[in-house]
Amino acid sequence: MREAKDLAAPTELYYAQPLEDNLFEWHFTIRGPGGVYHGRVLIPGDYPMKPPNIILLTPNGRFEINKKICLSISGYHPETWRPAWSIRTALLALVGFMPTHGLGAIARPGISAGRAAPFGASIARLALPDLLPDAGLAQPRVAAQP
Repeated sequence: MREAKDLAAPTELYYAQPLEDNLFEWHFTIRGPGGVYHGRVLIPGDYPMKPPNIILLTPNGRFEINKKICLSISGYHPETWRPAWSIRTALLALVGFMPTHGLGAIARPGISAGRAAPFGASIARLALPDLLPDAGLAQPRVAAQP
């Protein structure tokens, strides 16, 4: 699958690769408010004509864990999916949605966006070396303090 080759090099915002024995299930990490988050992308057999489902596996304060998330770039809204989009597009959109309020989406009940940071911080120590050992996710650049 060409996307696996295109996404083989980690970036500062995300890393994703399919399972070795199943090209239809990918695992990813993204950087979001407060830390690094791990999730799965489930690819339908008729992808890219149909959208993938996205599931976050770590508490994040924005989306329920272990449930398919409801976004315009996911299987919840196949009517808005565009075949020109990709897993990279979906991950970048997810990074963009992380700091927003869950109006109209399945948000984790009882947790405000401002309380998301402790969840990410608690798993930040795991990061990719533990979740995806061979990932080599690029470390974020930190701006020099004046």
